[in-house]
Amino acid sequence: MSLPYPDPSNPALPSPLFSDVTAVRGDHLRANNSAIWGDLQNLDERADRAETLVPTASGGTLTLTVNSKRTQRITGASTEIVVLPVVSTLYLGFDFEIINSSSGNVTVNSSGGNLVATIYAGGTLLVKCIAVTGTTAASWVVRYISNLVPDTAATALTLAERDAAGCLFTAVPTVNGHASTKKYVDDFIASLVLLGNGSTVLKTASYVITDTDGVSVLEFDTTAGDLTCTLPLKANNRERVLTIKHIKGVNKLIIATNASDASTLTNDAMSVMWLPAIGDMIKVKESVNSGYWEILTERVRTSLMFDTYAGYGSGDTMIFKYTNNPTNIGNFATHNHGSYGTHGLEVTAQRSGLFAIQHMVLSANAGGSTTGTSINSNQLTTAITTITAANILHLTYQNNSIYECSLTTVRRLNKGDVIRPHGDSAVPHTASRETFLVEYIGQG
Repeated sequence: MSLPYPDPSNPALPSPLFSDVTAVRGDHLRANNSAIWGDLQNLDERADRAETLVPTASGGTLTLTVNSKRTQRITGASTEIVVLPVVSTLYLGFDFEIINSSSGNVTVNSSGGNLVATIYAGGTLLVKCIAVTGTTAASWVVRYISNLVPDTAATALTLAERDAAGCLFTAVPTVNGHASTKKYVDDFIASLVLLGNGSTVLKTASYVITDTDGVSVLEFDTTAGDLTCTLPLKANNRERVLTIKHIKGVNKLIIATNASDASTLTNDAMSVMWLPAIGDMIKVKESVNSGYWEILTERVRTSLMFDTYAGYGSGDTMIFKYTNNPTNIGNFATHNHGSYGTHGLEVTAQRSGLFAIQHMVLSANAGGSTTGTSINSNQLTTAITTITAANILHLTYQNNSIYECSLTTVRRLNKGDVIRPHGDSAVPHTASRETFLVEYIGQG
């Protein structure tokens, strides 16, 4: 490359840049000449880079430099490796547009050989220098303009190479039900259907959501039995939004994470969530920032009921046990009924949120008795009246008469909180009137 004036780093040459001041010559700028010359070269190259270079994919390697054209359109019928320039030779913001017009994949690597992105056939990639040190992918930021496949493609593509920091699409864009060959958003924005933003399907069997199935709303009929809806891999579905509904059938619908994404459903790190009743639904969004499938909207039931006094725990001598568990819906709260061991009843929150807790008792004790509900208490052999106040949800005191009392509290529980029907070892007047109810209300 040459400039239309002598090299000012050579003090023996005149500098036309200052031709209007004849006394100024290049030697007067000696200290800054090298830097000035480099800046002038860069400025001149920015104009030249506006052109497009059209190399042919040959299964080889195309190494870019600071002097390479900004737009590289790869053609041909093979794969290609594109190596980005050494970043120390660039300036911040130096960018390339790489268009894969070949029939193979184009692999884009950093100067140190680290994978920056894979461009599938028909795809376009923008890559920008964000650091002028280092040789890894961390010196570049990548954003797809498109991640498309030809109309003739018979198989779905993985989206694992999409930039987690902000892809324009949540999945492969489709037009009229198949992947579009158009390369630019402006060409097909009016008729574009983004996967995860339009298609509604009905399922009567368990279903695994895929990266490219195009669904955003899934409605399940559980008439045939309990069904499972498995979420897709988070890494391939950045910011994807899904609505899952239980619309018919008395059996439960189970929402499960991909096996590789265990404990990423809600920020309570759940792996499964039940939609036990008709009308239950959740709307989830993959969040790369939080690392979870976040719940945008939910209508989910969890209801536990226990009745008929069955004594106190043999070890937890102030905690009630019950004979029956007639209502056991949902999985936002779990319990130990049926396997008490030495304990009384324990109900553990598995999802943070608002819960309604009701404890009803019909008591008779000549000396008076106290009944209530404790939370996260370790004083399980101590009457509720004398345990730590912070561990009391509610309580009532009866003195020298038969009385029936229903205690109800709405309380926000955190995942892992344990609540117990807590008394003072007094025996209720009527065992069958002793009940304990826990109901999930929502996020509030």
